[in-house]
Amino acid sequence: MGHKKTITAASLVHDGQPIATQAVPKDFSWLRDSTGSETQTMYFHLDDGCVGFVQIAWAYLALTTTIETNAMFYVPGHPCVFETHNGHHLKVKKDSYEYECKGLSMSWDKDHTKLSVKYTAGKERDPKGVAASFEFARKSEGYKIGDAKNHIGDGTAAHYFYPAGEVTAKGEIGATKFESSGVALFIHAHSGNIMPYNVGAEWNMNFFTGHREGAPKEDKDRVT
Repeated sequence: MGHKKTITAASLVHDGQPIATQAVPKDFSWLRDSTGSETQTMYFHLDDGCVGFVQIAWAYLALTTTIETNAMFYVPGHPCVFETHNGHHLKVKKDSYEYECKGLSMSWDKDHTKLSVKYTAGKERDPKGVAASFEFARKSEGYKIGDAKNHIGDGTAAHYFYPAGEVTAKGEIGATKFESSGVALFIHAHSGNIMPYNVGAEWNMNFFTGHREGAPKEDKDRVT
């Protein structure tokens, strides 16, 4: 066994074709197939400086299925909090417009433009844990790179993005309460048949989002 070459979705886009193509609501539906993992994640950056993410993660290996909730919250002046909890069972309803596990639920409206998120996993287990609710409104169309599929070893990994959205949030981290609005993005990720030795063992996290800006006004006197 050994490492195999990774072929990215971007490298498979033919000359003259757009790198980014539109992602539609169906691209954000749960698949839960093959040996691999799948996540639905909202990343946020609030006006009060609070930053983090909430995530439902599904994984299947051999005969075992695992459901987890993962969350990170950082409030300026306080220690960063990261929580991982057993989500037990994942319930998917209405063609993936609604889904929930123990401690975390996500629900899209019928137009797939607004998302309600309720995270209670931390407080359910420890009074010093986290509980928070979010209202996310996307302000852009979704996109994917090429057909979204990166070929890693004998498997694939795909990502679908709602890159720009506005969010309002309210919650508690231990005894510290926060309530603010800000910006957010949403990502659906899916991998199948990727062996552990073909993926990274260490990761650095960063994400980019912001308020949608209007297109720059055209300069009629500009020479092109």
